[in-house]
Amino acid sequence: MDSNGVGDRFVASHLCGYLQHLSAEKCVLRGAIVGAYACGHEGTHEEFVDREKLQTYASEEQIREMAFGRG
Repeated sequence: MDSNGVGDRFVASHLCGYLQHLSAEKCVLRGAIVGAYACGHEGTHEEFVDREKLQTYASEEQIREMAFGRG
């Protein structure tokens, strides 16, 4: 829908993970999830990923489903 703000959200989520001492892979995953989520909404302030949504999207089960085209 709208890619405006995706980079900002990616960096913010990545840095948040970094400051929590997460692995580089988990930081990038968080950034990718939040960036992709941002593309699904118009504008830069309509909808944000909260901690609960991020944890759901970053779960091992959800990642497997997305990787195999079921999510």
